[in-house]
Amino acid sequence: MPDRMRLFTLTNPKRAASLAALLLVLATPDPSAAFLGGIFGKKKSNPAAGAGQEGTALALYNEGTSAELAKNYNKARDIYQQVVSQYPATNAAAQSQFKIGEVLEREGKEKKAFDAYQLFIEDYKGSSLFTEAIQRQFNIVNTARDNRKKGILGFGGGLQTSDQVEMLDQIAKNAPFSTYAPESRFLAAEIQRDAKQYDAAIIQYQTFVREYPDDPKAPAAQYQVAKLLQEEAANANNDSSQLGLTRNAYEEVLIQFPDSALVPEVREQLSSLEQQELSKFFDIAKFYEKTEKYPAAVIYYQRVTKQPAAEDFDAAKQRLAALRESHPEAFTEGGKPIVVEATTDVKGRDDYVGPPNLAALAKADTSKIRNPMNDVVPTPMEEPDLPDSVTERPTEEPTPGLLLPPIDAEVDSEIETEEVILPPSAPSLDEAAPPAPDLPTIPLPPSDPSSPSTAQTDSQE
Repeated sequence: MPDRMRLFTLTNPKRAASLAALLLVLATPDPSAAFLGGIFGKKKSNPAAGAGQEGTALALYNEGTSAELAKNYNKARDIYQQVVSQYPATNAAAQSQFKIGEVLEREGKEKKAFDAYQLFIEDYKGSSLFTEAIQRQFNIVNTARDNRKKGILGFGGGLQTSDQVEMLDQIAKNAPFSTYAPESRFLAAEIQRDAKQYDAAIIQYQTFVREYPDDPKAPAAQYQVAKLLQEEAANANNDSSQLGLTRNAYEEVLIQFPDSALVPEVREQLSSLEQQELSKFFDIAKFYEKTEKYPAAVIYYQRVTKQPAAEDFDAAKQRLAALRESHPEAFTEGGKPIVVEATTDVKGRDDYVGPPNLAALAKADTSKIRNPMNDVVPTPMEEPDLPDSVTERPTEEPTPGLLLPPIDAEVDSEIETEEVILPPSAPSLDEAAPPAPDLPTIPLPPSDPSSPSTAQTDSQE
């Protein structure tokens, strides 16, 4: 025994006893991982199971299947759970966890069955039953949806819409690259549509089209977006903005999926939608006519008459004819509605120049037109003389463009200024330059006779 260990045991007998118990547990082949997990507070690991564990776990698993065949489901579940808890690393544990989900399904406990399969998916990803577990999860939600549509109570009756959507989202996360992912997304949208949760269903369908544009159900998903928007528009009394969104959604089917079998039906829906919009325009025109806003009424009546196939085409023409007789001011020449004049008469102002009349300018004598640029006086380029002193005032007016603030003599007298010494100014051309002062002769340092400058000086001497 090392010296440290010997010192540890001698100084503290209780610690020595604890250490001995721990060494005994570690040396015992009994796989009581739960005991160690309780000591250290860690999640149990799944070490490789020995041959003895596999045999014991399999025998216990067979007891569970016997209880299940006898329809003693509570006992079967307890035995399967015992296998998972005591022998988690064995093959029998994976099968037992899967069996727990099957038993709960038989008992009609769909939510607990889904959760049992989820534990199997998380703990035994390498099992050959992995795909089947995901399929069983999907079937649980699909059966619940069918039973709810049929009004059948019992299995699936207890799953609310939110529960089903959450389960389908979990399935898509479990196998994001399998066919169950798009199937789950689409089914979630269908469930929310059946529950009349239109906004949520529209988002689900749009997400499906964006994430799975090549899926065979993508055209149907986009079509459902348009159908739900159309239903919302009907609930909003065919609001113009809602009808516009619906039309765009239908047109998106034609753009993204031109080869879809839904194209003829989409075109039929667009034609019906156009009739709804024209009927809405006719109702708006009648409202404006009733409220004596005749120019606006003319605008909407004319929108209807632009489509000869409109149901209200003849009625709109009759109303336009009646308005032309009773309120001709609502029309201009050519039958078009007038432009509403501005409340302020801008054209009548003296300073109004307005847009140029190009036709009149082409015939006018342009030689008589005054060019406003002729009145612009350029700033002279000569720089004015600067004063000889900072206190000297300019004797002439400042040049245009050079802004000099006026100087107040009284204010200048109160401001203390330091004397500024100006450098001597250069003499003018008329004055003779003063003689330059004699400069002291500075001896030059001896130069290298080989340098060119030295040779030149010697030659000059």
